[in-house]
Amino acid sequence: MDTTSKVIFAAIALGLWANAMTSMLPKAQAQRGDPLVFDLGTISASLNSIARALDLLDRKASDIATGTCTNRKLC
Repeated sequence: MDTTSKVIFAAIALGLWANAMTSMLPKAQAQRGDPLVFDLGTISASLNSIARALDLLDRKASDIATGTCTNRKLC
């Protein structure tokens, strides 16, 4: 057998061994609680952070972010 065949067979053996070992790893745990509530809380916190940052930059931009904009051309 030549060197190329040995390398290919070694790579295949390594891949099969790694595939077999993955079944011995612990399974991933599911997220506790309702994932939708978690995601909405994260989104809400991000939006509040953006609104605070916009408030520091420009009052009109903050009004757009919070939905209280009265200018029909901008909103």
